[in-house]
Amino acid sequence: MKYKDYIYFDGDLYLYPFRENDINDETYRSWFTNPDVTKYNSHGLFPMTQSSLNSFVDGLHNDHIVFKIVIVSDAINADVKVGGFQYSSYNWIGNCSLQSFNWINRSAEFAIVIGDVNSWGKGYATRCLKLLFEHAFSKLGLNRVWTGTAATNKGMQAVAEAAGMKLEGLSRQGVYLDGEYVDVCHYGILREEWDERI
Repeated sequence: MKYKDYIYFDGDLYLYPFRENDINDETYRSWFTNPDVTKYNSHGLFPMTQSSLNSFVDGLHNDHIVFKIVIVSDAINADVKVGGFQYSSYNWIGNCSLQSFNWINRSAEFAIVIGDVNSWGKGYATRCLKLLFEHAFSKLGLNRVWTGTAATNKGMQAVAEAAGMKLEGLSRQGVYLDGEYVDVCHYGILREEWDERI
């Protein structure tokens, strides 16, 4: 079974497989022209082009597992179908992914972007990681999931720690942001640590 067959949910939050034609969605494209959204991720390094979008789609076939983060509203007489369920409305607020797989070491990097700025600070990213880690450890059999973030990105550090990740070290001046070199904080979580939390 491919990852595109999986749908995860926690209350009103769903992880729904990213489809190739989703790159044409104007809401999705708008996130990557917002400097607040792209401040701490690689999407802000260069303007989005059709070529970069095509490369992203190629990655979906090779080394990325990408889920849409969707908030749904349950109602009678629902008219929108999301992941095989019917809802009155839904809001695609971001994406999360597993990437940089090392199948010998059974590890992968996770990445997340909440593109809908109105959804910031509501705990969605932490809830999303709970579902993503479940997929990583229970479905893919990984032993370790890791991420790196700028030392100035306090929001991402809080999300990583709330999801049970541990600070593993720093890369001094590992990234250049806003005209200065900034340390990169490396976080990781092991399968045994995840198992203790569930």
